[in-house]
Amino acid sequence: MNKIKNLLIGLMILLGQMLIINPSVYACGGGGLSVPCNVTDAVYNGSTQQNPIVQWLVFGINAISALIGLGAIIMIIVAGIEYSSAGDNAQSVQSAKKKITNVFIGLAVYVAFYSIMNWLIPGGVL
Repeated sequence: MNKIKNLLIGLMILLGQMLIINPSVYACGGGGLSVPCNVTDAVYNGSTQQNPIVQWLVFGINAISALIGLGAIIMIIVAGIEYSSAGDNAQSVQSAKKKITNVFIGLAVYVAFYSIMNWLIPGGVL
């Protein structure tokens, strides 16, 4: 129970930091959600794609996406062959089902990672 309490407190602290509104954002624009003075226009007009760090991140994420997609397809094919050739062997059927489940869990985790990276990189990954 104590571990769950500590985990929830940690999550609230992390999420709370994201939700705190920075007063300097409103100091310059004066019109609500306008562009703040201390932020360059590169963040807002998408010209950060010329930044070498962003280019390497985009290349790395695209390469990882291709590898994960290829790996997921191969594992589903292998698990499908194992499932179809299992016959009456319950252990093989269970193993194939577990592989398919793990592939979908892995894909869900990667989609969450991709979404977070899209949120963190100005202008998005693609």
